[in-house]
Amino acid sequence: MKKIFMIVALIAVSFTASAQLIWEDRFDYSPGSDLEGQGGWALGTGNWTSGNSPKVVERTFKYGGYAGSESGCVRISGTGINRLTYREIDKDGITKGAVYVAMIINLESVDATRDFITLDSGSGNAPKVKVFVKRAGSGFCIGTAVSSPDEAVFSRGLAFKTPHLIVLKYLFEEPDKGAEVDFNDKVVLYVNPVPSLSESKQLAVRLQASRSKKHSDIKQIKAVNIRQNGATGYICGMRVARSWDAAVKKN
Repeated sequence: MKKIFMIVALIAVSFTASAQLIWEDRFDYSPGSDLEGQGGWALGTGNWTSGNSPKVVERTFKYGGYAGSESGCVRISGTGINRLTYREIDKDGITKGAVYVAMIINLESVDATRDFITLDSGSGNAPKVKVFVKRAGSGFCIGTAVSSPDEAVFSRGLAFKTPHLIVLKYLFEEPDKGAEVDFNDKVVLYVNPVPSLSESKQLAVRLQASRSKKHSDIKQIKAVNIRQNGATGYICGMRVARSWDAAVKKN
């Protein structure tokens, strides 16, 4: 009886942990094909439609300890393109708790300060929480903000043509009592964290976006977007989850 209870408990724990992973995309589609139209990815319904879809490429990059390491890649281009490609996270929209989006990036160039990963409160037509890149000497910096780059908090300089792990987190906080508009949700970006460590041990690589009264909390998260608009390079092994461990750690 005791053995049966232990087995049931282990199955329950395993199921709960796996359920925290919403989806993983290893981009293992046919090389040379468009990402749009595969794996739930589609062209956004807003005004960002110029250029071509991100392309699936036969490349892989390694980041030690990350669950999405050594998966397939898509190539993005930032020259003469303004295109948004999205994949749904939750059709009804997530409104509570935390959402994590992790991926390996390997950039070759940055044309301007632009967002290239965003969370969407709609279906590819309402990008809100953004990850930005900008040139920094011979490399680039990466940062996050709720909306505009002038409010973004940026990392130290990073090298081009090098795999970097980034994890974007949005945490819904309880609204202030009686407030009509809220500004207290947390937007955090981890740049090159150590996947084997807990989230609380990542303070050295943690960037938290400053919040102003210009941009209120988003009501829901429905999708993640890839925006081609300034950065050229690769995105690999994307994982969307409700917890840190589910987003980055190998089982």
